[in-house]
Amino acid sequence: MLVTTDRPALGATSEKATRLLTARQRRDTPSFLYYLAPAQLAAEAGQGLVALAERATSNRKRLLAEAIDTLSGAVGSLASVGTDPQAAAYPRSALLHTTFLARAHLLNGDLRESVDAMRTAVGLLSQVQSPRGRTYLRSLRPALARRARSGVVAEFLPQLDEALSRT
Repeated sequence: MLVTTDRPALGATSEKATRLLTARQRRDTPSFLYYLAPAQLAAEAGQGLVALAERATSNRKRLLAEAIDTLSGAVGSLASVGTDPQAAAYPRSALLHTTFLARAHLLNGDLRESVDAMRTAVGLLSQVQSPRGRTYLRSLRPALARRARSGVVAEFLPQLDEALSRT
């Protein structure tokens, strides 16, 4: 993933990609773009916003709010977030983007929402053979452990550890 620190450039590029994708869908779409839909593109933009927020020295809360909003909508289209992770049309994408949603919530101090997103990601693990997706989820563990005094986090950590031990 390309990481930029230029929020206006990220927005302009995302908008241009969306316009191109929408125009492309009206015509014959190459088979290799089967998964690239507006929700997927939005999820990629959301990941970029999380990366920006992690490096931001100002406007971090605004970037995180935008990332959470963007990723929540996109992830909801890729998987049945909070209801039935087994119904995910693209479980690998859903796993990857859900881990970024969890990271955004964690950076924003929203522990319950972060744990909810991680529960969804854990539910997707059985469908995914992606080392990157598992690594992303595993990378959240230390940051979550630092917040283990929270009841919701303490309750979830054993479930996360058990799921990660199977991978």
